Amino acid sequence: MLLIFLLLLNTAVAAAKVKYICTSNHTIEITSDTVVFFESPNFPRHMTAVEINQCYLNFTKTLPPEKHTKFVIVISNLICHGRCKMLYDYIPNVSSYFFRLKDQFDLAGYEAFQGFAYFDDWGDDCPLESVSRINPFQFTDLSEVIVIRSTFNPKKPRIQPCLWQFKAPVNFGFKIVITSLNVSDSTVFKVVNNQDTIIT
Repeated sequence: MLLIFLLLLNTAVAAAKVKYICTSNHTIEITSDTVVFFESPNFPRHMTAVEINQCYLNFTKTLPPEKHTKFVIVISNLICHGRCKMLYDYIPNVSSYFFRLKDQFDLAGYEAFQGFAYFDDWGDDCPLESVSRINPFQFTDLSEVIVIRSTFNPKKPRIQPCLWQFKAPVNFGFKIVITSLNVSDSTVFKVVNNQDTIIT
């Protein structure tokens, strides 16, 4: 199952989190279970060849890694020429990760992109639960796009239920895009807000 959560503007404007630009904010220190957003310069403008060469990010964990630390990096929105691969990757047992666009063979053709990354210390729970299961993940900016899947490795079956909670600023809503839904007969998929069940 692959879900994409988009924040929709109604009437208000939210205060934005820091968004890291791959050509200028090269080192990003992340605390455990905190999501950071990054993008190409002036997204959705296409990058120049010079910008592609300068596009790199070094993600580091601010505290020593715990036993089950995974680094998760996702390209959630992209403009490319040709057939481009959407990056959704996780790397176990690391405390730093270096991403350089021009060195990523699978990402050839990227002209502009947005993404997010985080260090997950929760072990083998569902991806992104560490930042949204106990307390809702707070969206603050229209450009924040979250892509979720129910397992870190899509080739392995999910063995536990997933619970994600999200919160939008006042007068905002969500757009939920389901790009792939392969579930068994016993799976229950439900989207609810504080008043209604939207999907069941």
